[in-house]
Amino acid sequence: MYIAHAPISYLANEVIQKREIKKLKLNEQILVAVFSMLFGILPDFDLFLNIPGFIHHSIITHTPIFYIAIWLLLKLLINPFHRILAKKTTFVLDRNLLNILANTFLVATLFHLLADLLSGSIILFYPISSSKIYLFKYLFEPNLHAGYFFSFFFAIEILAISIFIYYVYDNFLKNSKIITTVLKGLICLSVTYLPVSAYISFNTYNRMYMYDKNGEIHYDLDYDTFIDRMDMDVGNTGEDNIQKAKEIEILDSTLDVINSQKWTSKGNNQLSSKLKYTLGGFDSYRIIAQTYYNINLPIEPVLRDSAIKRDGFISYSHQYDYQTLLFEYLQEEDELIELNLDATVNIPSSKIFFLIDSHGEVLNLGITLEGNYLATVLDTDYNLSMHSYQSIRETYDDEISKIYIQK
Repeated sequence: MYIAHAPISYLANEVIQKREIKKLKLNEQILVAVFSMLFGILPDFDLFLNIPGFIHHSIITHTPIFYIAIWLLLKLLINPFHRILAKKTTFVLDRNLLNILANTFLVATLFHLLADLLSGSIILFYPISSSKIYLFKYLFEPNLHAGYFFSFFFAIEILAISIFIYYVYDNFLKNSKIITTVLKGLICLSVTYLPVSAYISFNTYNRMYMYDKNGEIHYDLDYDTFIDRMDMDVGNTGEDNIQKAKEIEILDSTLDVINSQKWTSKGNNQLSSKLKYTLGGFDSYRIIAQTYYNINLPIEPVLRDSAIKRDGFISYSHQYDYQTLLFEYLQEEDELIELNLDATVNIPSSKIFFLIDSHGEVLNLGITLEGNYLATVLDTDYNLSMHSYQSIRETYDDEISKIYIQK
């Protein structure tokens, strides 16, 4: 989780220590609320120690025993600490409040870990075991193209935040019927979005993690300090990711994608097409990008590097036309051959192909499969499916000027 740790920890603490907190003065309740949120994000403070974000769930700051030990220490220090306080200070920090704050520390940090356990993995049983434990991490894996903020886990965060906002408003702010109605409506929308998000997740091809040979998630397989999804040479072999890909791996990965029959970015109208694309629906280029990503050889770092070397750096937010960049890259590398449109061809599998129109622009693209079948997306495809070479020719008819295939 990203932004809901503080709200979740606050809500959990309010429920678990409800009886004790209600006995406090309002200013003390506010103090406990503030500390519950601070403690709720405390386990992520290791990120400020230059620990890479993709490994910080695997160190001691994300283990229950670490925070239980600190909590026990805090409980032991309450009485000695209280004895050294000036009398006027004890009116503000009495033993009862200090005990509640210590318990708040435990509740908030443990619920941070619980949230990470739901959406990610932690070494729950450290030091007995260093194995990563998870609950729903793989069931609702985010979509590579839509990202985390369209995932089911983010829907949970939205719900937690909406409940948190209402709870704070109801307890500490002046109430009005309009604001109450709006905030209750926000909670209802958040609740509704949960099943909608789950439905989207089950209908899109969701694979955002990279896996090592043992099936474990890994973010830097070659330990070169570059996150692999941004690395143009995973493995440090001297070849870029497109050049080093093996045909059998490409074929298997492409079949996994195309046989999933998940959503494409096509719809009944332009609006639904854009929506499905935003939510992670596939177009033809995304088939290629996902295929290579699945074998831990992302192509976009290669294409960006090629574009920057040719055109110079534009901006960090520049939106590249990866479909065109891929065609230009393979042309520059002399990796394309032109098919004879008038001849009967037996197309080799595991190759990237391009349909080119009379203006030299890419009409469509994809990956070749066995038996003259192609993995691509047509305008009539609402779900992923393979197409025969002949049907592709018939679909585009006179629009095709040339067909190129990877050597």
